[in-house]
Amino acid sequence: MLPLMMRVVILLLLPAGQAAPKDGVTRPDSEMQHQLLPNPFQPGREQLGLLQSYLKGLERTDVQPEHLSREQVLLYLFALHDYDQSGQLDGLELLSMLTAALAPGAADSPTTNPGNLDARLDGGEKAMQPQCQPP
Repeated sequence: MLPLMMRVVILLLLPAGQAAPKDGVTRPDSEMQHQLLPNPFQPGREQLGLLQSYLKGLERTDVQPEHLSREQVLLYLFALHDYDQSGQLDGLELLSMLTAALAPGAADSPTTNPGNLDARLDGGEKAMQPQCQPP
């Protein structure tokens, strides 16, 4: 019979050996891992087209995005997601804008479209909000 310590070591090593990654069909190809979605916020014609097509798909736009420059499209996008009309995007508004631009299907979720959050806060919570000013 094996000593107690040896049995414990064997019992501990068995699950670790079975959990080690193995070659097979469950591991995605490295080529598929590197296929990233294009970043629409980088400069370039294709990226500008992505942002313009996103703005065209919105029902609440009153401008024609194909006639706007890249800077105008970005400013319009920022203004569109400034829900409290403060002239600054807070973290939730920025997250909502990025989610809407990068994954348009997820933008309809109520968690990514917060609306005016200040109306939902009571007086004490409004006073606790940090105000970050750009340098």
